[in-house]
Amino acid sequence: MVFMENDAFRNIVTHTAQYAHFDMKVKNWKEVYGFLVGSIDEENKEHPIVHITEAIPITHGTHFGVEFKKEHYVLGAYLNLIIAEKDEFFVGWYHSHPGLGLFLSQTDVINQLGYQIVNDKAIALVFDNTKIILKEPPLDIFQLDNPAFGASSAYHSIDYYIGGIKKDDEFNSIKEFYYQVEADVIANKTTPIEQEVKKRVTQWRKATKIELPESQLFKKGSRKKRRAK
Repeated sequence: MVFMENDAFRNIVTHTAQYAHFDMKVKNWKEVYGFLVGSIDEENKEHPIVHITEAIPITHGTHFGVEFKKEHYVLGAYLNLIIAEKDEFFVGWYHSHPGLGLFLSQTDVINQLGYQIVNDKAIALVFDNTKIILKEPPLDIFQLDNPAFGASSAYHSIDYYIGGIKKDDEFNSIKEFYYQVEADVIANKTTPIEQEVKKRVTQWRKATKIELPESQLFKKGSRKKRRAK
């Protein structure tokens, strides 16, 4: 099961809406990608809980895909140090599928392998704002059935709870939440969320004076990359 803090969900919705909202032409919609931060509560070994405390927006791409570039690997490496100060780590990743549906593409499965091989509880969250118009939940969270099968692995959905969202009226609660966030985005009441992350990392590096060697920034087989479908 997954429990996601409300602020983390807000970041995902804001990030998505900044690059694909209903006042924008569909041809201009773009997918977004970010990290999910938190911890794993394994007090109940049979039913561990993935606790998402933060969603960190990283980048955006085209309507059909997004790719990590050198600067994003650098961000990821420093963010890993920053969140470690709170004894947290990357518990997975999220990306949007504006108008495409809730699923993992072949490329997404490969990307998820990179996370789940390292942490078998790692998750992949997908958000599609158009599901709201269809009166369907706009997000789903997935794990691979068996990473040993590699790119051929099947996947399944995981139950989730979002702080501040009524589970017994989940769709309407999320719908209301989404339209409130989207309205702020359209009215330019939100700052460019990806830029805020870059500022956070820059300020941390200046404060700590920590500079990672290139060998730690670009490790072979890095998992945080997803190409256009």
